[in-house]
Amino acid sequence: MEIYLDLVFLENFLMDFILLLMVGKMIHKTICPPRLLAAAFLGGISAAVLCLLHPQFVLLQVCNLIAGLCMLLLSYPLKRLEYLPALLFLYGSAFVLEGMLRFLGRFIGSRGQHRLYFLLGTGLFGWLFFHSLWKQIQRQKQKEELLLPVTILWEGKQIDCTGLLDTGNALREPTTGKPVMIVEQTLFTEHEISLPNDRCFLIPFRSIGRSNGMLRGILAEECWIGQAEQKKRYRKVMLGIYHGKLSHKAEYQVILHPAFWE
Repeated sequence: MEIYLDLVFLENFLMDFILLLMVGKMIHKTICPPRLLAAAFLGGISAAVLCLLHPQFVLLQVCNLIAGLCMLLLSYPLKRLEYLPALLFLYGSAFVLEGMLRFLGRFIGSRGQHRLYFLLGTGLFGWLFFHSLWKQIQRQKQKEELLLPVTILWEGKQIDCTGLLDTGNALREPTTGKPVMIVEQTLFTEHEISLPNDRCFLIPFRSIGRSNGMLRGILAEECWIGQAEQKKRYRKVMLGIYHGKLSHKAEYQVILHPAFWE
């Protein structure tokens, strides 16, 4: 009986990719296509090697079990207690999918079954690629919609910057109840503006990595937020001066309270 190792590899590669994708959906894990491809490649190689060596039944099952664990390890960051359910899902799905393909193979023949593997795998790859691309485009679009141009007027000087509209931001100055616009201090130093030490407010806040902290609050004469027809003017805006960078990629220098865009 002739065995074509390239077909063995291709069929197992496509099967493993489909199965790992199904397992990820079942256990609610984030799908990472490169990791799935690497794991499916490992599965295809191991199947071809085992087919070539043709080990005894017990050794074959042990090798398949090890290969399955390695594929899961490559595909998803699983906790220790998640490996057994994931492995059961993997082999259960493999049993069902293999049964379906064998059933269809009775009607379409071996060559048709190879084509079915190919079409199924190609269609899945295409769907996954365009689905990931669409999600990336939507995330980028949503992010751009939350970034707004901001102009701060202070003692006759104009500071132009970019603000991030943070819908979960509920920070207000406790004595006045004014919503706080968090601003990087570097914006003032770059424009050679000295911030006053008097007429300041203390604003308690919480951030990631810190249980609590204090921001120095000052009142800006005037601020403009938005662009073109949607541009809005605000007077006596409470600014919270932040010592550091609000964005690692310098995409924005201001965090806007949702009250500034209602």
